[in-house]
Amino acid sequence: MKKQGGKVLGATAARWKERGFIGVVLAYPLLLFIVFYVVVNFNSFLLAFQKVDVNYNQVFNGVDNFKQVFSDLVSKDNRMLSTAFINSFLMFIFVTGIGMPFNLLFGYMIYRKWRGTGAFRLIVMLPSIISGMLMALMFQKLMYALPSMLKTIGVNFPSMMTDPDYVFGMTVFYSLWTGFGTAVIMYPNIMGTIDNEIIEAGRIDGCNSLQELWHIIIPLIFPTIATFMVTGVAGIFGNMGPNYTFWDTSAPPEATNIGYLIYARVLKSGAAEYGYTSALGFICTLIAFPITLLVKYIFDKADPVND
Repeated sequence: MKKQGGKVLGATAARWKERGFIGVVLAYPLLLFIVFYVVVNFNSFLLAFQKVDVNYNQVFNGVDNFKQVFSDLVSKDNRMLSTAFINSFLMFIFVTGIGMPFNLLFGYMIYRKWRGTGAFRLIVMLPSIISGMLMALMFQKLMYALPSMLKTIGVNFPSMMTDPDYVFGMTVFYSLWTGFGTAVIMYPNIMGTIDNEIIEAGRIDGCNSLQELWHIIIPLIFPTIATFMVTGVAGIFGNMGPNYTFWDTSAPPEATNIGYLIYARVLKSGAAEYGYTSALGFICTLIAFPITLLVKYIFDKADPVND
């Protein structure tokens, strides 16, 4: 191996080859990130300051779109936007607050292979096995028909798809049910990577199932739980639930959330809504970004590994 100026030429060449290989591997995903994230979001940022004129051209509109968003948010006559904001937060709180504990519990049951978990796995996996659109349509038709079916046997049942008091709860229930599919795949698999010696040591020390789950399993899979939580907070305004499948672009105001509101408005009005919805999306990003960082910070501090 030759030396020149005190440097090993062979080692230098190998280092450059390694860097070149890494560059080639990263080039394609980096290009996708630039085109489909940086460029797209930068264009959305520009649209937030524009509007469509009478000739269907995009023209500068200053901060009027933002003013309109804030005006709609505090309006007492039209509470669509304020309801959508509240529903987005409530959807996350209910689906996470109720769903995650049950996901962990059911994932643990499947991991331990308790009796009856096979049938339970089939039930909660149905939304993942069957086409999502088909499953939502079947559920929708059932909910529309259920009041009439029960009325024939003398049972009064509210119309869960049209009654303002129940439509939001129905979207939460459906989101919870379909979300269990992830639990029966992800959590038992990650629990299965835990060293059996750790589990056996806990059992020798007298841990029952609940103590094993709380003191051993959850601390060891805490990074996975934290990842689900952080990504859930980051997408709090992007999740529109089953609204579009259930009601197309005419969802009841009580069931509307931000993700659905943006999607439905653009779908119905096209380019005319680009400015308003881009401004709304930008405001939502400004709200979600610090909350996501705060949640990540909290979970990093709460990680048992850091104790």
